[in-house]
Amino acid sequence: MASTRKVISIFLGSPGDLGTERLKVRDIVTELNALLSSRLSIQIELVGWEDTTPRYGRPQEIINQDLKRCDVFIGLIWKRWGTPTGNGDGYSSGFEEEFTLSLQSKRESDKPQISLFFKEVDSDNLKDPGDGLKKVLAFKDRMITGKEVLFQEFNNSDFESKLRACIVAYVFELAAYPSEGGLDSVEGMESIAEGSNGDDSGGEPKNTILPPESIGFFSDFIKRLKYPVEESSVDEKAVARIRLLSSVLGKARNDIQHIGAHDSNLIFADKSNTGLGTAELNGLVASALQSYEHQNIPLWCWVNSLDDKQGDDCLFFQTVIGKGAVPVNAVKAISLVGRPFPTEPVFNKDFYLALWLNDGADINLRRAALGYLAVYGKAEDASVIMREVERNDSQTNGEAKEALIRLALKSGREKALESVIELQPASIKEGLVLEIFKNAAALSTCVLNAALAHRAALIRAGAIKELGRRGAIEVESLERFYGDSDLDVRLAAMQVAFSLGRKFEEVEAEAILKSEQGGVGVGLGLSANKHYKNRGLFKVTLLESLTDAELERKIKNDVVLDEMPYIVLMSRHKKKYKKDLMLRIEDGYEDYLHEAQVLWLSRFSDSDSIRGTLRNLSGHIKRNLIRESLSLVSTVASLEDLGFFRRVLSSGSVSSRKEDFDFLGKHGEWQDIELVLKMVDNVDYGYASLLSAFADDGAYGANARFAAKTILMISKGRELEVLDMGISARVFEEVLRLFSDGSFKKLADDALLQLLMHENDACRKMAALKCVKCFTKTRLNALLVKYMEGPQQYYNSVHWLDFGVSLPKEVSVFGVGRLIGN
Repeated sequence: MASTRKVISIFLGSPGDLGTERLKVRDIVTELNALLSSRLSIQIELVGWEDTTPRYGRPQEIINQDLKRCDVFIGLIWKRWGTPTGNGDGYSSGFEEEFTLSLQSKRESDKPQISLFFKEVDSDNLKDPGDGLKKVLAFKDRMITGKEVLFQEFNNSDFESKLRACIVAYVFELAAYPSEGGLDSVEGMESIAEGSNGDDSGGEPKNTILPPESIGFFSDFIKRLKYPVEESSVDEKAVARIRLLSSVLGKARNDIQHIGAHDSNLIFADKSNTGLGTAELNGLVASALQSYEHQNIPLWCWVNSLDDKQGDDCLFFQTVIGKGAVPVNAVKAISLVGRPFPTEPVFNKDFYLALWLNDGADINLRRAALGYLAVYGKAEDASVIMREVERNDSQTNGEAKEALIRLALKSGREKALESVIELQPASIKEGLVLEIFKNAAALSTCVLNAALAHRAALIRAGAIKELGRRGAIEVESLERFYGDSDLDVRLAAMQVAFSLGRKFEEVEAEAILKSEQGGVGVGLGLSANKHYKNRGLFKVTLLESLTDAELERKIKNDVVLDEMPYIVLMSRHKKKYKKDLMLRIEDGYEDYLHEAQVLWLSRFSDSDSIRGTLRNLSGHIKRNLIRESLSLVSTVASLEDLGFFRRVLSSGSVSSRKEDFDFLGKHGEWQDIELVLKMVDNVDYGYASLLSAFADDGAYGANARFAAKTILMISKGRELEVLDMGISARVFEEVLRLFSDGSFKKLADDALLQLLMHENDACRKMAALKCVKCFTKTRLNALLVKYMEGPQQYYNSVHWLDFGVSLPKEVSVFGVGRLIGN
C-alpha cells in the first residue's frame, strides 16, 4: 500500500520579543495536525530556532540549514529587530538573515512561500522609537515599497485567527497539488501503475505524485501512444483528461491553468467510465468555479463526489485553496444553495469568515462574503460585519452596512430602520427601503422623525411620506425639505404639505422642483428626467384639488400649451366621456386641438408671431393626449371595445403601456398575440404615467414581461402551443418564467429537449431551471441522459440540469427560487 502522508514544513522566524506568539503558533500546529493528518494525509512540521539540534558550527548557519528544506517561511515581528549573527555578510539580525535567504530562494526556485506578520505598536512607542523599532519600521517600509511580499498586521485579539488562516491556506494549497519528486520516465510511471516503486529496491512503494486511479489512466494512455498511428485509440476524452491532470500537476512557477468548457464537458459526458482521483475532482471543481459566471461547465456532480470523499465542505475548501476567480465564485455558489458553514472544531464559521474578511483578502471575496451574510447571516455575525464597516473601505462599506441592516430586518422593521439611522449609508437599495417601509405602521414616530435627517434620500422621503400619512408632521417642519438636494425628497415634502392644507402656486412649485437644486453626482439627463417627472406628478396633485369648473377654465385658456388639466378632468369622468375620448384618440386629437388653437389664437391681434410656437408644441401635446386618454379608456373599456384597441395599438402611433397589455390579457383573442409581440418594441420612453401606477422600469424589459403575462392569459388552455410560435428570445424567456408548473409538467421529453436546444442562452437556462423545479430527480436524470446522447448539446443546459440531478431536491428548488423567483 502506497504511503500518501505528506509533510509540510513551516519555518517560524522572529526576534526574541514574541515568545508568547511563538508558543501559540505551536499550539495551532498541534491542533491542525490532530484534525488534518487523517483527513488530508498531511503532517505539518513547525521548524524554528528552538528545534535546531546543537552541533558544531555558527548557530545561525545551522538554523539556516533547517530553513532551506522548508516549504513556508512565516515571519513575526514587533518592536525588536535582533542582533548581528556574525557571518560577515552584513546581516544586522538573525531574522534579517532568515528572511533574506528565504526571499532569495523564493526568487530562484519559487520556494518557500513567504508571509510576514507585524504586531501593532502603540502610539507612545512610535513617538519615540528606539534603534530596534526604527529598523523594524524601515523594514516594513521596504515591504510596502517593494510590493513583493504580502504582510498583515495583528494584535493580541486576532493573532490566532490570522495565523491559523494563513497556515491552513498554505497547507490546503500544498496538499491540493502533488508532491515534489516523482516520475522521471515513462517506464517509471508504468512500473508504479503496475505496483512497483519505480526502482529495483523492492519494499513498500514510495509516495506517489497521483493516486492509483490517475496513474492507471496515465499508464494506459502511454501504452496507447506506443501503437502505430493507424491503430491508436487516443480520443478527445483522453486528451481532455491529460489536460486536466496537467492542470492539477502544475507547480507554483507554472501558469495557473484551469481546463476549459469543452474538455470539462467531455470528461462529464464520460464520467461513468472514468475513475477520477481527488486531485482531478478538485481540478474539475476549480475549473467550473473559474467559469462560474458563464455557467457552461458542470459543477455540482464533482462537488458531490468530493463531498462524499471529504465531507460536505468542498466548496468552502475551494475558498481557501482556489486561485483566480475560484474563491469568489465558490462563495457565490455557496450562497446560491444556502450552504451553512461547516461545524468542525477548526474549519467552522469563525475560520472561514476570518479568511474571507481579513485585511489581505481579495476585495471581491470580501464582497461575496458580505453578500452571503446579508442573506444567511445571524445576529452573532454582526460583530464580524461591523469590523468590515469600521475598515471604511469604499469598495465594501456599502455591502457591509447593507448586511447589518438586513440582519436587523430579521428582528423587525423598527430594528432595521434604527440600524439604517445608526450606520448612515450614503446610499441604500430601493428594494431594501421598500422592505423596511412595508407595513410602516410598525415603525414608531420617534424613529421616523430621526430618519428625517438621514443622508440617504430614499430614507428621508420614506419617513416624510409615512409621517404625513399618520398626520405626525407639521407643515412648518416640512419647509426645510423644499431645498433638499434630492428631487424626490422635495416632491414628497410638497405632497405631504399640500395634503395638510399648504397651498402652492404653480410658479412656486416649479421653482422648488427645479433640478439644479440637486444634481450632485447625478447625470444631467437623469436629473432633468426626475425634474420632468416630479414636476408633472406635483402638477397633477395641484390640479386634482381644483373643481371641475376651475379645470374647464384652465382647459379653455391653456389646452394648446398644457394637456394636463384636460386629462385630470377626463379622469374624473372617464365613464361619461369614454366615447368622446375614443373618437378623439382615433382622430389623433386633430379636430379638438384645431378648434382649441383657433379659439386661443383669436385672443391675440398678432397671432402669426406665435403660430410657430404652437406648431412646435402641437406634436408633443397630441402624443401626450392620445397616450393618457388611452390609459383612461383602458380602465373602463369592455370586450366591445376590443376592435378599437386593435386599431389604435396596431397603428404604431402610440407607445405601449401596462394598461394596454392588461386590457388585451383580459379581452384579447389568439389572433392578438401577434399584436402583443409588436407592442413590445413600441416602448414608452416617458418617465412615468401620471395617472397610473406604472412607471417605466427598463422600457423594453418591462414590456417583455407584460407581453409574456398577456400571451399566457390569452392562451389559457393552449399554453403548450405558445412554445412553438417563434417568439422573440426576450419575451420567450419571460413566457418560460411565468409558465405554470402544471402546464410545464405536461411537456413531453421531445418538447423539453427542443427547449434545451433553444438558440438563446437565457431561454435555455430558463428552460433548464423550470425542469429542475418541476420534475423529480429520476425524470430529470433521464432527461439529462437523453440530452447527452443527442448529436449536440449546449453547455449551459448541461450545467443547470446537473444542478438539479446532483443536489437534493429541496436544495435545487431553493436555488431555482433565488434565480428566477417563486
